Amino acid sequence: MAYSNFREFLSAAEQRRLLRRVTESVDPTWEPASMAKWMFHALPMEKRFGLMFENVAGARFPLVIGALGASVDAYALALQTDPTALNDKWLHALANPSEPIRVDSAPCQENVLLAEDAVLADLPIPIWTPGKDPAPYITTITVTRHAATGAQNMGVYRTQVRDDHSVIANLNPGR
Repeated sequence: MAYSNFREFLSAAEQRRLLRRVTESVDPTWEPASMAKWMFHALPMEKRFGLMFENVAGARFPLVIGALGASVDAYALALQTDPTALNDKWLHALANPSEPIRVDSAPCQENVLLAEDAVLADLPIPIWTPGKDPAPYITTITVTRHAATGAQNMGVYRTQVRDDHSVIANLNPGR
């Protein structure tokens, strides 16, 4: 049975030591990024784990890094399969797509912030390259349309947080 929410998956990952909690307060301008980079560069894949920073200075929410992508084992746990069966799981899903299930309410709708109440600074957005990045960055799915042909494109882009209400996607030529 699928996880009913992301918290359920995080609990399963933590039980299998594929997620570790950091309870101390961390500075988002350098600590989460340096710990994540250490983990991804210093450890072999089979020893990697996701990180949950419970107390990010200035943020209202915890920060989770690498929970899905730290290792093949974590990714397989997310898809509820064996690491050797990942390709088969994807092939089955592609051949048998699921219809979305419509609901009137969901846990993700418990707290709704609109307009000026939605503030990016409330999120635990780290600076990934201290001393080089001019601001925090997030990863966004961006949909664009070619002005002349109307052809649509979608990509995942590094996006700089400008202020509490605006961001800039890195849409360099050739992307």
